[in-house]
Amino acid sequence: MVSEVSEENHVDREISCIAFRLRRLARLATRYYERELKGTGLTVQQFSMINILGTRGPINAGDLANILDLEKSTLSRNAMVLKKLGFIALAFDEMGRAPLTLTPKGEKILARAMPKWRKAQAAAHQAIGDDGWTMLDRMVTALEFK
Repeated sequence: MVSEVSEENHVDREISCIAFRLRRLARLATRYYERELKGTGLTVQQFSMINILGTRGPINAGDLANILDLEKSTLSRNAMVLKKLGFIALAFDEMGRAPLTLTPKGEKILARAMPKWRKAQAAAHQAIGDDGWTMLDRMVTALEFK
């Protein structure tokens, strides 16, 4: 059966879809931050991981996945890349858990990447303004399904 919905209305629905627009916003932001992080060898996701480790110290993979809102398998793949690069380590504790820790090499790359991230953060904040920043926080809070 052929739909009676015009092509124009179909396209309007696609680009007005909240999920579509949020994914597009995420891709645009990722490209912008990664352009600023160029030269560090880090993706924005890797930067986020080492930044959290640098701020919070050793943390188990499950907790880090929750903070980053990532599937554990995605976190695991990213962690293995960072481990291979020597930026993070797994150190088993007395309970047999292996929290992720930032290595000295990881601390150096974080220190090198931080000014680039701050530049991207300031430019993104300026682009969306304080109202956009507040709205972004409100949207994230509203869409979190607890």
